[in-house]
Amino acid sequence: MSELSERLEKIRRQRGYLLPHHGLMATAMPEVLDAYDQLYAQLAFNSRRLSEHDHELIWLAILVARSEGLATHHVNRFLQAGGTSEEIADLLAVTAVASGCRGWQFAQRAWEPHVSGLRAERTFGESIRRAAGDLTFEQAHLAMVSALTCLANFDGLRWALRAAYADGVDEQHLAHALALTMFPGSVPNFAQAARVWQELIIQGDVSASEPFRVWAELEGQGGFDEASGKTPG
Repeated sequence: MSELSERLEKIRRQRGYLLPHHGLMATAMPEVLDAYDQLYAQLAFNSRRLSEHDHELIWLAILVARSEGLATHHVNRFLQAGGTSEEIADLLAVTAVASGCRGWQFAQRAWEPHVSGLRAERTFGESIRRAAGDLTFEQAHLAMVSALTCLANFDGLRWALRAAYADGVDEQHLAHALALTMFPGSVPNFAQAARVWQELIIQGDVSASEPFRVWAELEGQGGFDEASGKTPG
């Protein structure tokens, strides 16, 4: 067996499948494949702070938000971790709320001055809880923040993070859910989601724990614009 075949067979054994980009990287840039595979394996297969069930539930929310059909193996992993078809149905309801969040945002902009007591952000949060069904509120919130990140709806993400804090969702679990979006949802979306969370902490909109406050208040996290002394626009 050639070195290329051995490299790809190792990935196949680990994951149970291969995709074309694995072969491309193995052929043209094996050192990149090694680094990529190590990071992906940590994110995709090592749940660490979350149960395997919840880890895979978040993956399903991401796949729905991205309309991603290549990673259907996560459905099987969810079911093997004790997930049920009823929970998948509830997850679809939560991701439907994520997709429809722009409707609440529109109502806030255009209708709140005309409809007494509408309070679109509050009703959005209530809709997350109603959609949860048999899922716990924490599971629904984790699915919501990951879906909104993949949808690049960062104003909606602000609402979702405030709602998650209001329901006492574990910050480490929130961080895990956002980190899972890196590969299917893009690193730029993940970076922007982190910025949104950081701003909420700095503004005092959420009651963050000390480690997360230290992160948020650390200076010099403004990217190239800050480093170059220039601002966009």
